[in-house]
Amino acid sequence: MIKHLLFLYEDEYLLIVSKPTEQNCAPSRDHKHKSLVEQVLSYFQQHSLELTPHIVTRLDRNTSGIVIIAKPRLYSSFNVANVYR
Repeated sequence: MIKHLLFLYEDEYLLIVSKPTEQNCAPSRDHKHKSLVEQVLSYFQQHSLELTPHIVTRLDRNTSGIVIIAKPRLYSSFNVANVYR
């Protein structure tokens, strides 16, 4: 069962969401569908955004928490420590 995606923050560069437990950030061999990336892609498509989500802070399947997703690829490799300064 796919859980509703909780958006915590969004701007032109970043999307920050709350990931529930039992959901992969990205599709895997054992869990090919219903990943966080697929939910975000669907959200982008619904809003006519031609973007590819790039996960900055990945969490394990059994871990809930905040995931930062970069909209432009350029921001996917930025130093996460800068967010906390």
